[in-house]
Amino acid sequence: MIKIEKLTNELKEKILNLLYTDEVYQVFLIHLIENNQQDILYINDYTHLETILHLKYDGNSYFTNFFTNDDKSLLSISNQLRSLNYKNILLAGKYEEVKTIMNFMNKNKAISLNKYYVYKNNNLKIQVNNSELKRATLDDFDIISLFLIDFF
Repeated sequence: MIKIEKLTNELKEKILNLLYTDEVYQVFLIHLIENNQQDILYINDYTHLETILHLKYDGNSYFTNFFTNDDKSLLSISNQLRSLNYKNILLAGKYEEVKTIMNFMNKNKAISLNKYYVYKNNNLKIQVNNSELKRATLDDFDIISLFLIDFF
């Protein structure tokens, strides 16, 4: 695999276009690439891009995402991970693909599936809030802006 030292706009666009084909599963990787957080990034080829490997050191381990349309490319991903020889890798991906990579690397560790937490509102206390409704004017913007979060 080829290590990307500097992510150009052209390559970034190619990577994102590929990731958007599997957008539901690639949310984190799309977010990282869109925000120019390339960290450690590998691709299979500049001209025929089909495999991406991304590693981000979070202080404890390397959070690792990958994307491929081809199951054969999972071997090249596992070879790259093996050659990096990092001690702590958190491998995120689809269960079957993670399992295949782990098998290629001869790792016999248990794979933890995603955990989901369900909110149960059993002990809610209803509070009566005597709020006052007011229409904001431009004069109020300085005060209101203190309580806003800018997402863009």
